[in-house]
Amino acid sequence: MKTDSEKETNEQHRIEFENLSIYRYRLNDQNQLTNKIDLFTTSTFLTLIDRYLNQSNEISIKIQWDKLDLKLSKDDYTLISLILNENFNEKIFLQIPKLESYQEEDEEEKQQPVKNEIMKKENENLFKIKFAFQMKEIQLSLYSYESNLEFNRDENTKFICLTMKLLESNIEYLSNSILKGILQIQQFLLDDFTNKSISNLMGKSFNSNSNESLVKFNFEFNQIIKTINGQFESFYFCLTPDLLNSIKQFTNINLTLKETKISFSNDFHLNLPSPAKSNVEYSSKKSSVERKPIVKDSPSDSIETIIDFILKPSQIVLLEDQNKSNSDCLVLNFSLTMKMINLNEQTKISAEINDLTFFGTNFSDLQQSKIRYTILPRSEIDLMVFMDKNEQKIDVNLSDLSISIDPKLIKTFVTLSNSIKPIEAKAKDEKEKINSKSIFIPKPFKDSSFWFIQDSDEKKELLEETDILQVTTGSASQKTKEIEQKKKEKEAEKYQNLTQQLIINLNIIEIKLELGKGLATRPVIALCISNIFAQIENWSTDLLVSTSVHLELALFNDHILAWEPLIEPIIDDKGTVQSPWTISCQTTLDLQDENEPDNRYLLEDETKEGDAKEKKSANEVKKLISIRAEHLLNVTLTKTTLDLVQRIQAMFNELYEKGIPSDIDEEQVLLSIHNQTGFNIIIYDIQGIQFQKDQETEDKKIHLKTDESIQLTIPEERLSATHLPAIAEQVSKRKQQFHVQFGENDILVDINQTWRRVYECASSPIPSWPVQLLCDSQIANERRKVILSSIIKVSNRTQMPLFVLDADSVEKNQFNSITKIDVNEEYYLPIQLLYLRTTPRLYFTIDQANSNKENFDFISFDWVNESSSDRILKLNDGKQAHYVIYKEEIEAYSENTDEPNRKSFNIFVKLALHLLNLLSIPIQCSIDNTEHMELKPSELYHSIQGHKKSILQFKISSYNQCSWISDAIDLNVKGHGIHNEHFVEFTNLSNGETLRMILRVDIYRESYRASFYSPFWIVNGTDLKFQFKVDNEKTFVDVIDPPYYICPKKFDSESHKKKGYIRLFDIKDDETKSEWSEAFSLDVIKSTGIASCKVINDRTYTICIDIVTSSFGMTKIITLIPSTAIFNNSSSKVEVSQYNSDYSQLEWKSVEPNGVVSYWARSLEETEMLVRYNKNEKENLFTMKDKHRTLLHMDNEDNPALHLEVVATDFDGFRVIFSDYKNGDAPLLIVNTLINQSISFQQKDQIQTQVLPPQYYVYYTWNDQLKPQELFISIGQSTATLELNPMCGILGNENEQKIYYAIFHDGPQTVLLFSYEQDIIESVSDTESVNEKLKDYIELSLHSIGISIIDDVNRNDLFYITINSSNEIWTEKRKISYQPLSTKLNDHLNNHYKTYQKHKESDENFENKFEISDNRYASFCDDGSAEISDKEGHVVHVHHQSLEGLWLGYSWSMSKMAIHAKINHIQIDNQLQIAMFPAILYPILSKAAGTNIPGKPFIELSVLKSESAKSNTIQIKYLKLLIQEFAVAVDQGLILALIEFFKAEETRAAPTVNMESDLKRVERPLSILSNEGTDNTSQETKIYFDNLHLSPLKIHVSFSMRGSKADKLLLAEYPLVDFLLQLLNLAEVQDVILKLNYYERKNDRYSITKLTQEITAHYQNQFLQQLHVVVLGLDVLGNPFGLIRGVAGGVESLFYEPYKGAMEGPMEFLEGIATGTKYFVGSVVGGAAGALSKVTEAASKGLATMTLDKDYQTARIQRKEIQAETQPEIVSSGKNALKDVVKGVKGVVKKPMKGAKQGGAQGFFKGLGKGFLGLVGRPASGVADLTSTSLKLIKKVATDEIVIHRIRNPRHIGRDGIVRPSIAYETLGRFIYDKFDESLHGENEGYIAHIEPSREPSSLLFATTKQIIFLVEDESINGIYKIEWILHYKDIKGNPIVKFNPNFIEFIIRETNAIGMTKKDIMHARVVPYQTVAEARFFVDKIMETTKALEL
Repeated sequence: MKTDSEKETNEQHRIEFENLSIYRYRLNDQNQLTNKIDLFTTSTFLTLIDRYLNQSNEISIKIQWDKLDLKLSKDDYTLISLILNENFNEKIFLQIPKLESYQEEDEEEKQQPVKNEIMKKENENLFKIKFAFQMKEIQLSLYSYESNLEFNRDENTKFICLTMKLLESNIEYLSNSILKGILQIQQFLLDDFTNKSISNLMGKSFNSNSNESLVKFNFEFNQIIKTINGQFESFYFCLTPDLLNSIKQFTNINLTLKETKISFSNDFHLNLPSPAKSNVEYSSKKSSVERKPIVKDSPSDSIETIIDFILKPSQIVLLEDQNKSNSDCLVLNFSLTMKMINLNEQTKISAEINDLTFFGTNFSDLQQSKIRYTILPRSEIDLMVFMDKNEQKIDVNLSDLSISIDPKLIKTFVTLSNSIKPIEAKAKDEKEKINSKSIFIPKPFKDSSFWFIQDSDEKKELLEETDILQVTTGSASQKTKEIEQKKKEKEAEKYQNLTQQLIINLNIIEIKLELGKGLATRPVIALCISNIFAQIENWSTDLLVSTSVHLELALFNDHILAWEPLIEPIIDDKGTVQSPWTISCQTTLDLQDENEPDNRYLLEDETKEGDAKEKKSANEVKKLISIRAEHLLNVTLTKTTLDLVQRIQAMFNELYEKGIPSDIDEEQVLLSIHNQTGFNIIIYDIQGIQFQKDQETEDKKIHLKTDESIQLTIPEERLSATHLPAIAEQVSKRKQQFHVQFGENDILVDINQTWRRVYECASSPIPSWPVQLLCDSQIANERRKVILSSIIKVSNRTQMPLFVLDADSVEKNQFNSITKIDVNEEYYLPIQLLYLRTTPRLYFTIDQANSNKENFDFISFDWVNESSSDRILKLNDGKQAHYVIYKEEIEAYSENTDEPNRKSFNIFVKLALHLLNLLSIPIQCSIDNTEHMELKPSELYHSIQGHKKSILQFKISSYNQCSWISDAIDLNVKGHGIHNEHFVEFTNLSNGETLRMILRVDIYRESYRASFYSPFWIVNGTDLKFQFKVDNEKTFVDVIDPPYYICPKKFDSESHKKKGYIRLFDIKDDETKSEWSEAFSLDVIKSTGIASCKVINDRTYTICIDIVTSSFGMTKIITLIPSTAIFNNSSSKVEVSQYNSDYSQLEWKSVEPNGVVSYWARSLEETEMLVRYNKNEKENLFTMKDKHRTLLHMDNEDNPALHLEVVATDFDGFRVIFSDYKNGDAPLLIVNTLINQSISFQQKDQIQTQVLPPQYYVYYTWNDQLKPQELFISIGQSTATLELNPMCGILGNENEQKIYYAIFHDGPQTVLLFSYEQDIIESVSDTESVNEKLKDYIELSLHSIGISIIDDVNRNDLFYITINSSNEIWTEKRKISYQPLSTKLNDHLNNHYKTYQKHKESDENFENKFEISDNRYASFCDDGSAEISDKEGHVVHVHHQSLEGLWLGYSWSMSKMAIHAKINHIQIDNQLQIAMFPAILYPILSKAAGTNIPGKPFIELSVLKSESAKSNTIQIKYLKLLIQEFAVAVDQGLILALIEFFKAEETRAAPTVNMESDLKRVERPLSILSNEGTDNTSQETKIYFDNLHLSPLKIHVSFSMRGSKADKLLLAEYPLVDFLLQLLNLAEVQDVILKLNYYERKNDRYSITKLTQEITAHYQNQFLQQLHVVVLGLDVLGNPFGLIRGVAGGVESLFYEPYKGAMEGPMEFLEGIATGTKYFVGSVVGGAAGALSKVTEAASKGLATMTLDKDYQTARIQRKEIQAETQPEIVSSGKNALKDVVKGVKGVVKKPMKGAKQGGAQGFFKGLGKGFLGLVGRPASGVADLTSTSLKLIKKVATDEIVIHRIRNPRHIGRDGIVRPSIAYETLGRFIYDKFDESLHGENEGYIAHIEPSREPSSLLFATTKQIIFLVEDESINGIYKIEWILHYKDIKGNPIVKFNPNFIEFIIRETNAIGMTKKDIMHARVVPYQTVAEARFFVDKIMETTKALEL
């Protein structure tokens, strides 16, 4: 330090600090410092102090510091953290006494006037202090290694360095308390030193001013105001996975204090009052010195503080790969402006976040401010905050947000998440973790670390806040009220008079998911949430939320290049859009029941006031958050949606599993036009699409040469039109078209749809085939592709490149090559090639090696006259190749119309023969002895030389250890059955044995596909030899791994009634010694069961037989495994034997580690087994009678614990699994925390006793597994017998010290704990969780949900899934829900309510009081509510309403969660036009059966979950799922429509079969089947289930093969579908019941995976076992099983319903008997009627089929829909019978004419035959239908069956393919229109609109696409309409006119003369009345739109 002075005016002090540093040292054994390493070093620290003694009166302090360097390695950081942690844990500050400050406050008050006087004087001559500080650099370096003090720090291990440059501060302080200053930092830098390409991770932005300081603060403080102005310059900060991993690893330290226990001094505890002692003494001491503090306003409260802060646009960068200089990155860009004002405890904050953007780019482009894709475009957020003592208000306003999720974004996030590595824990050896050697030996507490035996302050706090009496007895004491009151007082005091409010305003937030590659992505799904206004209040006390949002979800349809709504808007009956779908949220506090609990007895069926009063509800819910939707949620899912979901799923799979594909950066445009016409074309006048940027030409024309393409896009407004109004506008203005000019042709091409359109250009030399242009608009590789070409496309399905040839016009027999088509590729032929000659022939050849260009063979095809042909092509090597050329006709539209009356062609050039190996072994094949090949399993071979007349010979080189060769198979010979199957007989080359296989020859696009298979595979997974018998043919099955192939001599793939038998192999073949098992069906989809094989003088062997249909449907895989199998998953060999009292008779079987053996019990009744390690040890006895798990105490010192699990099912027997001990396997852990008492314990009924000393613990298992698994406990004189379920209790009498015990779960381990202390018992038994109240409740209710499944590609509405609200019932309002009243009370109120509604308006003197029963009355209100009262004045309120379709309640606390869900009604409707069953799935509601209980939901779920954080245990206390009785009805047409819906896009290659699952099943059959029943999810968390119950399922099944028929091409592609349809063809049944038993588990633990597998197997196997019930319901015999079931159902109801009624009282019991008796009689009558109706219906169906008239068969199915009322149904059937007579006569005339038109003379005679058959068949079938309908009605009336109808009529998909919202009015009109006679409308005519002009008489006015039809109801027959007149649009002059007074629509008609010319002078009109003007204008507008489109 140095001091200088100049005269008397200046004094200077100079202070220097040198060598300031901090080191880390190590102490040696002599406590001497050794080995230092530097942590903190600095340069010279210089301080200059200047004091001016003149009038300026100023002190100047300047500090200069060049550099500060801090270096830390991981060890350094760990040491510092440990020291700080130890110091803070000491809590020394608690022992520091508080200083008394009362006297000082008095002194301060006395001195205040003196201070004020001094201040006055100082203001006259201000004193000034100036402070200047400058530090040039501060640097923090982190080192990745763990430092070694013996060496110096290695600079190469530095991984990060943070540098702050030029920190400057200038402050000026005046004596009048004015403070001014500035603080600034020039630069922050963060550098990576790990040799990365990008090392500068933080700094100023690239485009910022380098001279500006990064951080700058100006401030000024005085006695009135404080002002702070801050500014942050633009900066960037990069976050990288490497940086995060390094810092994560660096900061991952263990702060465990080794062998150090922190204790607090006793003084500390003595200074505080004990909660259990009196506080009187402490309080008196405190009061002796306590004084009231003087409350006065602080001077600082009146000082205003203003803070202004500005952050210039800055960027946070998420960097994907730091090793790449151009790495992809995500950038968050934002700027911030904030102002805060604080005055007198009032704070105002206003903030703006501007320029908020989130985008993706790469790092090199970022430096140039280039954006590759935008995620969040520029947005703004405004925030206003106001806070004071009594109020907190926050107002948030957000601009419209649009978020785009790009594939690049997902890729970057995936890469980042995969790059951030979790910290790997050091792996321990398994032997270190679990040592079971001493597991059964008691151990002291010091060897344990159990959380429940450690002292904890939490237990004391829990004790103070818990009512022990309530826990132990269930009754609350006064303490509970005191505790709750204290909590309420604390909360009220904290937030008293405080109001809080948060308001969020956001107009629209839109989230878009994009697909595509590179920069050419486009949005495909858009979620739009709009009209968001949320108000949240009082979040610190009682949260109040009020909000409402509009929700829109849209899909971009690539087929029409426009958006379609997935969530339909809210529309009215006429189709007017009201608003988007809306959902609201509201909070309700202080919930109370509407009715007094004491009055609720009025709602009981028996009104005994004294007995029926209801106890007060234990429901403690105080706050309800209700999320509701009052309108229908209508979701539309189309095939386009399905395809899109599959593409999105594939994208995510690609990203997460395989990484991003290599072509991610390839540009793919949204739309492209390809010229394959063969001409140079010009495209102009483009509408609805546009050029890409920088590609537009001046004349806006496109010049395309042949085989060139142009890339286009669609307008941005179409891509962004995701909201409903914009979608509607884009659909209405969806015009996408352009002009194509080539030669003299100028054609307008429409590409609105992905359709094929054919345009006629000119005449051609080919008769009837003009020159045509095809516009093929398709989706290829997720992009729209428009191809302009001829009408023919050639597909190469050969195995060599294909050349298309053209005959040379000069030289004969010379050809020119047009193009080369590679394998599985396609080519559109040029237009000119088709029309050069009058002969329409195409020429092809193949590309051969060393081919002669001049001399080659070719094949030809006449594309006009041939549909397919076989061709032979000579090869260069002299061989012949056989080809098939197949022409596929594809529907196309005529030019720009919606008329699909044109055709284009796809010509396939294929090889004639394909071979497919469907065996599990390879085979060899020889074709015509010239072509040889080997086929691996599932391999498809394309034969070049093979053809349809080839002779095939097969060879199996290795089957059953022998070689086999087959007889020759001639493909020219017709095979057996519809599948053309050839029996292939093999001969064993060694011993002459024979083996049969099948060669099935299918025709696939005219080629032969020969599939080689065996009908049955027998897989023996046992250690025994068997014989298998089918059709009396026996096959030996040895103990080998490969399957045995079996094919009976009389095998027929169309027969499905084969039976199989097995028995143990007997050399003598004596069936009396080894008996055959019972028969089992082989033709099943999947079946698993047990077969018994008895061997005389031995035992009965039980074998599990698993039969599975193969993936290709032709083969049954029959697997034999033992019904009992032993799995040894332990590390030691074990031996097992069945128990026998005679030790010499024991049969021991060894099981090696990880081995599996079959076990054959000698006696099935004896289930006891023995297990040991070796013969020198004592065996252990256990049972496998039922399913259980336990731990066996083995006689082995090294391995005394062996875990045993027995898995038993009803369908595949027992699995016994042994495994090593792991945590939680012991049945019980006993812990004795008593100080001086030991515990004696033993298994009940056991003599052996164990003693556990005090402060010890031990693991325990049962000594005898066969005796009761209960534990007898003895402590002193106290005893107890305990079951091992969670519980707690007390031992000891009044004179002894009480001992508390608890049984609880600690993770997977069950623990029994003894203690003197209640708080320990409460802690382990989760007392806190028990006392937790579920006070918060979230309710989600949706009124109704509709899901439409639509095939928009084929324009079919498939089915409609609805979740509907219940019917209106009477309910009572409770706190959180509405509870339905009883059935009886509902019936009473409904009857009286109808009377009230009937008389309330007509009779003024009507008394609104109805008697329900004695002393109980009801009165009704107009709002749908009612009051029920008695004479004593007790009143309850009830409401008439429907319950929501979907209701979900969710309540929670810290450790508990409750879920209650209800689905009131589900129905799935078949929306196909031709449907045998209009409803696919629906609940069965019957008054007689009692299934129509008011308010009874179809599905109800209740779950209560408890979770303990301390013990890491999840416990499901209650889980119950109830599903009511329902019906499933399916026909073949629906199945085929679903297959078509889910069918993937057609692949170019030939279809193959994936046999992976079949091959896996035969490799290790025993392991695969047995693992299904065992729990191998050891790593997955186990959940305890106290009570799990899933209801039984009662399903009414109906199936019909009627409907559309399967396409042969489809069956050839999917042979499994062919098998299923054949199987179902035998099962045409109606109303057959399947009953599946309930699933229930109690006090067991499962992993989720294991539980799911077990539940699935439980229901699946029951369902498959009951398939024979379905097969019994044969339609021809009238379903005799239905008759039996009907009677049984009645008896069952008689037995069941009285028991149910008795639960409610004697009167209800009697009523139950009456109801049951009615149902018994009804079921017998209804069952018989049902059987007879099916007989007559079967006859009707046979007669309908006999007519050979598909139109009649279809019409008959359509009219089968059940009518609503009884009388109209009979009338309708009678009308149909009458119609059939009339139409039968007409058919004799019409059918021959129609046949002649379609097929000439042959068609005439065929039609004549159909006509005469119809003359007989139609009337007979109609009469049979009438009989069947009448008998069905008898059944409905007898059983009170409720008739099911479609929820809505099928939606019409227009020819434009656009799926529009379903409008009830329109669907009804289309439904009626479809019922019109075919003579009323043409084939391509469609519905437009309709109205009902009048009701008396009833009339209908229809507008179609071609005409107007007016119908009037026939007066003689109700419901039948006749045509009044028909008007074609061409006959109407002008537009229709809506006229008034009288109200009618006028149509002016053009009159024509004899030659068709219009008469100008003669006109007349048709007039039709209307009911409303709006209806009339709507109808006329629709006609005008249609005529305009038709250009009329």
